[in-house]
Amino acid sequence: MIFVSYNIQWGTGKDGRIDLSRIAGEIGAADVIALQEVERFWTRSHRSDQTAELAALFPDHHWVYGPGLDLDGSQRDEQGRLVRRRRQFGNMLLSRAPILSSRNHMLPKIALEETLSLQRAALEAVIEVPSGPLRVYSVHLNHSSAEERLGQIARLHEVIAAAAAEGIVVARREARIIARATRASAINEAGIRMISTTDPAEVLRLGTSGAAMVLEADHAILRLQDATSGRYVIRSYFGSADGRQQEKLFRLDQTVSVDVIKRRDTLLVREIAEDPRLRDFASDARSVIASPLKREGRVIGTLSIYDKVPADRFYTSSFVDDDLMQFQRFVSYLERSVINALFYAHARQFRNVDEETGLPNACYLHKRIHEEIIRAGSPPSPIAVAMCRIDNLAEIEEHTNAARARKVVQRTVDGLRAHLRDFDVLARTAHNEFGVLLPDPGQAAGERVFALARAVADDVSKDDSLNQGVRVALSFGYAVFPEEGENREALLERAQRPRIRMV
Repeated sequence: MIFVSYNIQWGTGKDGRIDLSRIAGEIGAADVIALQEVERFWTRSHRSDQTAELAALFPDHHWVYGPGLDLDGSQRDEQGRLVRRRRQFGNMLLSRAPILSSRNHMLPKIALEETLSLQRAALEAVIEVPSGPLRVYSVHLNHSSAEERLGQIARLHEVIAAAAAEGIVVARREARIIARATRASAINEAGIRMISTTDPAEVLRLGTSGAAMVLEADHAILRLQDATSGRYVIRSYFGSADGRQQEKLFRLDQTVSVDVIKRRDTLLVREIAEDPRLRDFASDARSVIASPLKREGRVIGTLSIYDKVPADRFYTSSFVDDDLMQFQRFVSYLERSVINALFYAHARQFRNVDEETGLPNACYLHKRIHEEIIRAGSPPSPIAVAMCRIDNLAEIEEHTNAARARKVVQRTVDGLRAHLRDFDVLARTAHNEFGVLLPDPGQAAGERVFALARAVADDVSKDDSLNQGVRVALSFGYAVFPEEGENREALLERAQRPRIRMV
């Protein structure tokens, strides 16, 4: 790349003739040209616009102009119309490569008693070259005062230093923008992956690993509320801590989680050592972001991340507001994912379970009967299937209320449970019907079912509140494999015929 700097003295040659084309012919091979004392609309240069003339002489070059001196050069034409012009004197830059931006800097000027001191300038341009943006200057210093030149050079040092600092700031800002966009994309991908997962344990694992990796955290801890104790217990941890260090970190997280649950809002602590509530844990972590996990407005858990460790560093740093914003976005995905996974888990749990009584349903009972028949072997071991029906449950619902009907159902279930063995199977097969699978019922299966019916009926009849107005009527049927049915359908059909009635 060829650079040329040339003070053209408004195009004047040694012969005193103004001829810009001669100058262009001498420097035309240059890639970047810095010119000084280029003027516009001055009498001595025939009121020409030298910037336009030079641009025409270098048709393959981009150009910018920066005047140090700027005066009114307007005049009226022969018809008396005003022709607006600026009489200017300054610097010009031409470049074969595109000029991305330019700035004109005024240089210091002091009053000189013996000579005219013109305003001097430094024209700055950023050129796009293959290796990256290149900053160049066309500078015109004072020629008659060393003192003024020294001041102008000092100002140039400031301009160049400021430009470098500004470049660093811009580069860092652009890097942050790119990192933010990359992080946002990563959060979206992690969120989609979590939401598409229906296994709660896997969602929790993805929640901590995703939070730590996307947000560059050294540790991530997720707690969920235990349905039995009501405590918020750690369900997933991702990070490098183990042993004693992990114990200390978990104690810190317990304090953080309590605070977050009370606040019901996200918490950012940039420096744990400076926080009065957490400074005792300063040796365990430097910085934390934590948030409650909510479901229908109720806090069901917390997610916390500790110690930011950027990929380009080997030490921890503090989380900042941008990290907080991205964390909140991640948490919104995690909340939806946890709710979604818990819903599917609940659905799987109750796919074979009656929610009102907690008993397996008919599908489960049918499956178990089929399994026991297969397991019966040859010669087959006996199996009994019994059915208990609340014959007048609809009448109880009609003449009393739904609450009493539910109590009747629950009392019947409790009675059946109390008189069955641990390996017997009790299921709710219809709104008013319960099925019982009795593996190895013994030689007198009928007597066993009769004893069960009498015991359940006694339990129900003892509760007078269930029998006021309308007494509970129960009926029982049963069938024994293989005598009364060699397959599941036959056994169920025979067992649904009442053989015993109790009131």
